[in-house]
Amino acid sequence: MSSISKTSSSSSNIVAVTNPVSYPYQVTAEDAFVVVNSTAPRTINLMNPAATGFRVIIKDGSGLANANAISIQGNGLTIDSAPDYVIADTYGSVVLIFNGVEWNIIN
Repeated sequence: MSSISKTSSSSSNIVAVTNPVSYPYQVTAEDAFVVVNSTAPRTINLMNPAATGFRVIIKDGSGLANANAISIQGNGLTIDSAPDYVIADTYGSVVLIFNGVEWNIIN
């Protein structure tokens, strides 16, 4: 059984959407937009190593992160100098870009 569901297109305005079906979920180079079902606390592990300039968006797709936080782990790398980042707002999201040294929060 696959642990993810992905949709993509070759159009430059359409990004690959990943809907993990098992957690913790490991972000891969194919991920652009990860929609998390936060019906329970979830963990998302960022790539290490990652290509400089790699961007990923992580979103609470179920609107329940206020009760079931989404923990994003740097996986040995920092996220704006912290080991992790937590989405705890209803329908919250974060845009992350790897700068070659650490993950940066853009939004």
